[in-house]
Amino acid sequence: MRNVNVHDYYEYYVPAASRALIVPAIIVALIYKIGHFEDWSKFDVFMLLAFQLAISFFAASLLGGHFQTAIIILVVFATILAVIAGFMKNL
Repeated sequence: MRNVNVHDYYEYYVPAASRALIVPAIIVALIYKIGHFEDWSKFDVFMLLAFQLAISFFAASLLGGHFQTAIIILVVFATILAVIAGFMKNL
């Protein structure tokens, strides 16, 4: 059995995971182009991508067994959504 250290993890798996984030970006771009071509501003696409990334990181943390990281991501994401909702309510 090979002894795996943290450096091996970051050297091999993190670049592959970052390349895998291209697929959510393509999905967001397709949703933007097909469904809301004239209705949305340019920055709404970035909000959709951020939403997908937060859900992806949360799910990856849970599946990877990093429960503390998953809870932190969930709390930060919920806080950001609450702040955005507060601003939208005042408009």
